[in-house]
Amino acid sequence: MEEHERIRISGVINDVTFANPENGFTVLELESGDELITAVGVMPELKAGELLELSGYWDFHASFGRQFRVELCEHKMPASAGDILRYLAAGGVKGIGSKLAVKIVDKFGENTLDIIENDPERLAQIRGISPEKAKQISADFKRQFAVREIMISLEKYGMTTAECVKAFNAFGVRAADIIKRNPYALCGEGVGFSFERAEFIADQLPDPPDNGYRLQAGVLHVMSHNLSNGHTCIPREKMFAPCAELLSTNEDTVDITIDELIGSGRLVSEFIDNREFLFLPHIYKAEKSSAERMKQILRFPPAGRKAADREIDRIEKKNGIKYGDLQRKAIVTAIERGLLILTGGPGTGKTTTLNGILQLFEDDGLKVALAAPTGRAAKRMSEVTGRPAKTIHRLLEVEWDKHDRPQFSRNARNPLDAQAVILDELSMVDITLFSSFLEALPIGCRLVMVGDSDQLPPVGAGNVLHDMIASGVIPVVELTEVFRQAMESLIVENAHRIVKGEPPKLGVGGKVVDTSMGLTPLEGVLMGTRSGDVDPAVLEYIMDNTGMDIHQMLNCLNKKSGFAGLSCSSDMRDVKAAAEKGDEQAKAALDVWTYRIQKYIGAYNVAVGGADAIVFTAGIGENDCEACEHVINGLSFMGVKIDPAKNKRGTVGIISTDDSTIKVLRIPTNEELPIARDTLEIVSKL
Repeated sequence: MEEHERIRISGVINDVTFANPENGFTVLELESGDELITAVGVMPELKAGELLELSGYWDFHASFGRQFRVELCEHKMPASAGDILRYLAAGGVKGIGSKLAVKIVDKFGENTLDIIENDPERLAQIRGISPEKAKQISADFKRQFAVREIMISLEKYGMTTAECVKAFNAFGVRAADIIKRNPYALCGEGVGFSFERAEFIADQLPDPPDNGYRLQAGVLHVMSHNLSNGHTCIPREKMFAPCAELLSTNEDTVDITIDELIGSGRLVSEFIDNREFLFLPHIYKAEKSSAERMKQILRFPPAGRKAADREIDRIEKKNGIKYGDLQRKAIVTAIERGLLILTGGPGTGKTTTLNGILQLFEDDGLKVALAAPTGRAAKRMSEVTGRPAKTIHRLLEVEWDKHDRPQFSRNARNPLDAQAVILDELSMVDITLFSSFLEALPIGCRLVMVGDSDQLPPVGAGNVLHDMIASGVIPVVELTEVFRQAMESLIVENAHRIVKGEPPKLGVGGKVVDTSMGLTPLEGVLMGTRSGDVDPAVLEYIMDNTGMDIHQMLNCLNKKSGFAGLSCSSDMRDVKAAAEKGDEQAKAALDVWTYRIQKYIGAYNVAVGGADAIVFTAGIGENDCEACEHVINGLSFMGVKIDPAKNKRGTVGIISTDDSTIKVLRIPTNEELPIARDTLEIVSKL
């Protein structure tokens, strides 16, 4: 990476063109001598007219040209009456415009800023400034400098400028005192530091904080980690071992700490089937709210009506289709009961059934709202129904608070303007969003929920679709018949085979056509320690020039080649990290690996007469989304396109764009399963 010469420049802020209050990132114009400079960096709470001394380096941006990258920003308040007037007239303090600035400086001169900070009541002597306005002016002025004082106070404990800004936004002017006393407060809601980061800051403090703060933060950290795994609660006894290990303490201490957290309301305890479970309060509230709302819907079900067979026959004739028995059952259930979970795998006709329900709702004159958890899912829903669909957040009219938490305008007091709601891709909806969605449903609103329970659960906590189906109290119709047009695709057929625990069909007619591994794994793409394809003549070359015998040479190709031979490590994660730091050998190794895969995919397309799908699986295929994207981008000439929005770790299924000529999928592998099956077969014959 290129090293830049560090320099210092000083000047007056001419204009602040961009400022992010959340992280302090700022773009400004600085008058330095006769030059107007664009400076960028973390420089919170700046105003036009301020004097700055900046440390950093010159850089060139492809779109914005020459810029000064700021690494350190020092503030120097204007001292002369003229500089103070310029500062205030430029909007340096909220509530003071150019005309008022002249009046203030005329009266107080060089003492103006001291008056604003320490004796604001005197400002009320000036016509146009009330005592209340004087206080507001002083408060804004002090706020600007409070952030800076906090930064000076906390940066010596290892906190970055952006972290200081975040702390100030959460705690205000008391941020430094709070953090010095309890750095683990940074782990709380609205700040969101990791426990490990708070531990680091705590280690830098001159006086160690009370151990109780650390213990409570550690327990809450384990609870939050449990949420990231999709669980809404955890048995109390399951908390003891991981908390004790994290905090280097005993389980009795953890037990006492849990009681303290329950007593303070930061954990919720509930006994289920004589077993104690622990919840974080907001998750517990979402769980209880969702359960109570569903009970209410079941107790006072939406007004349905008798669904006549002739109506369904009419839709069949109109659309030129023939519903299966289960599809017809789903339509009848939705119309007559007004509540339905419609589930089924790919190719089972969920969309066709959904359109039938939608048409009958509209025939009854109902105002229908369509929603899905993501923008892409909503777009797809619009395409297949011909009606506008929104994301759940947009449907609920979301606004975001200062901590980037959603606040919904549609709620129990202001319910949705709809008589029926169809919610698609329910498997992707977590418990907190589902709770907000249910709260906004008007009384008597018909509700149809659609999803595939065999898909991965949502990123957030909860498994809403699976749990509601398992409850047995909500009407469910599961479509199981895969229709002929869907079965023509091996993708759909294999998806159903995998769900059933059956091996997928591969290649032409279910037969393997080719493989990159021949007699040994040396053939094919390079691996961690294996060379992959090499010119056979290289064998003679190696032996002649190194003195290796045949066994030594093969050992080298198997155990000292591949990523290990081309770069710094056999682990692709290490190779990528080195490449990001500018290691040319690591970059070359990644290029070779990508090229080899692209070459094989191209060859295989010829071998099978055109592919239905390209599937990424196993370690790199499942987890390295960037590597997958590089591979597919090199195949764009074939019309293959990857969708960055779908290409995320944890996503299972299609990750290509809708117009990609070949589907691209990510499918997890279970390498131990066939081993276990083969072992069982062998053992059973003994």
